[in-house]
Amino acid sequence: MTFQMMCIITFFIAVGAVALSLGLGILVKWAMQTFWAGQSRASVSRFKFCIVGVFVACCAIYYPISYHRFFDNGPVWQVFKAVLVSVFHGIRMFLLDGELQMIEEFFLQDGYAIDSAWQTAYTVCSTALGVISPLFTVGFVLSFFRDLWGSICYHVPLFSDVYLISELNERSIALAQSIATHPSCKGKKQIVFANVFGGQDEEQTFELIAEARNLGAILFKKDVCHISLRYLFGKRRKIYLIGEDEDENVRQALSIITHCRRVNRYNRKTTQCYVFATNAESEIMLNAVDNGEMKVRRVNEKHNMILQTLCEHSIFENAVATRKGKMMNILIVGLGSYGTEFLKACCWCGQMIGYVLNVHVFDREGNGEQKIRAIAPDLIAHNHKEIEGDAYYNLYFHDNVDVNSYAFFEEISALDCVTTAFVTLGEDQRNIETAMTLRMQFGRDARTRGSTIPPIFAVVYSSLKSDIVESNGGLQSVKRLKGRRQRINGAVDHSKSDYGIYFVGSAPSRYSIDVIEQQELEEEGRQCHLRWATSESQLLEKVRLYEKYEYYRRSSIAEAVHLRFCRQLGILKRPGNSPEDLAFNEKITVLEHARWNAYMRAEGYIHCEGEADDIAKIHPNLVPYDELPSVKRNKDAAVSYQSRS
Repeated sequence: MTFQMMCIITFFIAVGAVALSLGLGILVKWAMQTFWAGQSRASVSRFKFCIVGVFVACCAIYYPISYHRFFDNGPVWQVFKAVLVSVFHGIRMFLLDGELQMIEEFFLQDGYAIDSAWQTAYTVCSTALGVISPLFTVGFVLSFFRDLWGSICYHVPLFSDVYLISELNERSIALAQSIATHPSCKGKKQIVFANVFGGQDEEQTFELIAEARNLGAILFKKDVCHISLRYLFGKRRKIYLIGEDEDENVRQALSIITHCRRVNRYNRKTTQCYVFATNAESEIMLNAVDNGEMKVRRVNEKHNMILQTLCEHSIFENAVATRKGKMMNILIVGLGSYGTEFLKACCWCGQMIGYVLNVHVFDREGNGEQKIRAIAPDLIAHNHKEIEGDAYYNLYFHDNVDVNSYAFFEEISALDCVTTAFVTLGEDQRNIETAMTLRMQFGRDARTRGSTIPPIFAVVYSSLKSDIVESNGGLQSVKRLKGRRQRINGAVDHSKSDYGIYFVGSAPSRYSIDVIEQQELEEEGRQCHLRWATSESQLLEKVRLYEKYEYYRRSSIAEAVHLRFCRQLGILKRPGNSPEDLAFNEKITVLEHARWNAYMRAEGYIHCEGEADDIAKIHPNLVPYDELPSVKRNKDAAVSYQSRS
């Protein structure tokens, strides 16, 4: 083979190696994004592919020169030694020490000259590689020292709480901001982000990194499972698995739990793990694994946000007095995930002595009743059924009604005095526009009928929109709701009233410590749960069940939320022993059973004789109060008395 032919082949090998590495990197990135949703890992793989391709090109570009210039001992050894020298020069190019001038000078020697066009292409290619390869070295060195500095900052400080967040995204930034400012996160604290420096949107990732650094956070490129949980001196470790991929969150949770079980100093009550996952599989997996002493919680952000909204705004506050009792007419526009959660929560939260609950649901897609029946069949089966000692509610489904149609105005106007409205259509713009439409119609009806304009809650994800609205007036935040109506002679002064529209569901509110961890509600739920224990052994078992299984926590927290409203409305046990007091106390016990029935049906449980089965979601006590066994009624009365005395 002539020297010129070898140079031409080498040139194509060098260019092809770089092109092939870029192509493979892009292909791997696309595959991981499509099938594994691993954007960060895909970016790292592409970087590695590029390094390999450039290194192969650097080695190849020196091979013809090494082959012809240095060795004359025979074809086999000649090739072997030429390869080694080529690799040596390739490494030197990555270290900014490549001898590019040697290539150009070699072409001027007699016997090794090639055509000027190929010589130009060859030297341009080698020069380009000489410029590109050191950049990869600089990037690798910077990455190494960046990780090294992060490890030093992470391990050196003593006696500090560690908040380890699995991914850098808008949700986790909102969580980190809450950690940085929340009163419960006192003392020294370290906020740590894992899986950084690899997002798909480089501009957005840069902004998120800047926000994280403003919070003083430590950034790691590696996966959260590969980050040490610190030494024994750490006061508290909280791990938030908040990635976009729920399956990945569960996988990380299982890996961390297994690791903590093997390392005693990590298997402590001070180690807490919050897993953002809502599917049924995640609940099964986390219930099945033995988490030891560490606290493991599955976070359903939508369910938590609905509970927070109920706690900050009483659906009983705007109830209208009628002959049957105080009427609550709740309007829900949109039966998506948020709308469904709100509907289910209203059914059990709205059970109260002296109140009647009506819920009107508007859904453009239709078959709203069938949607609810599929997830909570007994909730629909007992709709409109007023049975003594059982939950009572009226659900009305207005299907196939477009919020932009005149039929929507007509049906809204036909409703009898709406007391609370909740808009959740999936998009901020549609939610705000629909809320304004409702406010307009309610304002018209208020002028013609003299009725009160109800508060309207719109789910708005954008924290920017929520912040602008709250800081500039006009619309108020949910926390400013109470006591802001101006009345003249008992009627609302509409000329001075505000919009009455309140934004809920923004990132800072959904991903605050209060909403995610629910520490206060969880403690109140624990007290409700432990009241069912009648002995020391039962108390220990109740504690174990409450810590282990989500079913007991969710049920007890729902009871705690309802109990808050009972205390606000003065629905408490009467200490006297008169017939009137005893009769009222029995009503309290019946009320709690009715609430429990509504909650269980909303969670998808149905009545069935025999033993309760949480997997099949069947329970024998889903009957009116009078049909319960006497032992069960007596225990309900005792527990209800403790809760409300």
